[in-house]
Amino acid sequence: MTNDRFENFRSIAAADPDVQARFDEGITALAEQAAKLLDINMDPADLIQIDALRLAAVVGNEIDMDRALVELQRLDQVKGLIDERERAEKIKMGDEDEVAKLSKLPRHLRMARARDLGINDLAPKSEHSSVADPATLYQQAMKMRPADRVSFLRKHGLA
Repeated sequence: MTNDRFENFRSIAAADPDVQARFDEGITALAEQAAKLLDINMDPADLIQIDALRLAAVVGNEIDMDRALVELQRLDQVKGLIDERERAEKIKMGDEDEVAKLSKLPRHLRMARARDLGINDLAPKSEHSSVADPATLYQQAMKMRPADRVSFLRKHGLA
């Protein structure tokens, strides 16, 4: 039934160039808003699923961009992108649950997944509260074996 709705709209748009022009303008505007506000690049063909765009094109009213953005965020592919971005941020911030989920994967899958999420370093970083902290950390590192020293400095974001 959903495809019938889209096919009906396509036939209306094909019969009326004004409807098609308004729809094309709406697609462009929504895609720009999605890129700017949600940091998501959408395939214009997927935007036919947005009721607010189709309605505005047929009726000739201005697009309710707030409603269109809400509908866009409800699309499965967009929800997946937003969830992945939030998950990556949690991992970058050191969320123990998310890091534990990622750590359960075999090494090659874990590294591939981290790359997919845009995470370059899985080691949690400590926050430095003063200028003296790096100096103290370097002093601690100098007391360690060379191999341990490098991982210690990386862990604290100093290497």
